[in-house]
Amino acid sequence: MSDVSIVIPTKNAGPLFREVLGAVYAQPGEYDVLVIDSGSTDETLDIVEEFPARLLTIPPAEFDHGGTRNLGVRKTSGEFIVFLTQDATPLDDWLTELLTPLREDSDIAGVYSRQLPRPTATPMKQHFLTEFYPESSETRSVDAGRLPTRNEVFFSNVSSAIRRSAWDEHSFPTDCIMSEDQLWAWHVLQAGWKLRYQASSRVRHSHKEGLNDIFKRYFDSGASLSQRDFATGDHPLREMICYQTREIQYLLATGYPHWLPYAFLYSAAKFAGLQLGKRHNRLPERLITRLSDTLSRKYS
Repeated sequence: MSDVSIVIPTKNAGPLFREVLGAVYAQPGEYDVLVIDSGSTDETLDIVEEFPARLLTIPPAEFDHGGTRNLGVRKTSGEFIVFLTQDATPLDDWLTELLTPLREDSDIAGVYSRQLPRPTATPMKQHFLTEFYPESSETRSVDAGRLPTRNEVFFSNVSSAIRRSAWDEHSFPTDCIMSEDQLWAWHVLQAGWKLRYQASSRVRHSHKEGLNDIFKRYFDSGASLSQRDFATGDHPLREMICYQTREIQYLLATGYPHWLPYAFLYSAAKFAGLQLGKRHNRLPERLITRLSDTLSRKYS
């Protein structure tokens, strides 16, 4: 029996999912794959049937970023559980490289992959992936009594692997809008576990996002983090200014100076969305339904 289980939540994954599953099954080694679908009405289920993956269907209303992944852990048996989103295409040696740190260091609770942009990614998205998914790997831990920074708890279930024994102690938080991965990372770091960013494990993943899309995503992120005990030793405004400075330098260095006006609007949308999301409980419900597609379903 394999000690590796791969869990992929889906809903209307589209034709790209065939590429994703094909890349998964091109990985060497033994593993089982569980697809948890929450109400697809497109070709997703037909694509799953083309591969030896196991399919579990749940009602759309039961989907929860943390809860559905917890379900995936309970419905599999591997000591190492790999999570992959429906739009992240693994590259060569993705799985072997992702699992190596867990096999070599029993103090590591989770590992996440490097994300590379698709050709359609905006220069700002390219810069974001360069900043947060660099070429060099890193192992993180936090001394007792010190709050981790937001960079230290950065963790992504777009492509990750966790140790079952760590999940037994700290399952993913449920009823959260998003950011279940970073909330989980915060808790395991506080409990003395280590996390690993493994740059040699790579997936191709990015979205084409407009200003409205990016605002809503960061609004949901802020709202999700505000619902939990998630204190960090950060200064958001100072961080935004520093990040914006580096982004300007990146755009100038890579031949995208004409993107600078849009980049300022892009950063402003992210910062405003995050800060308003953190304070969403103070906003009228009618406004929330306009600012968040996710929370609008809660109030509908």
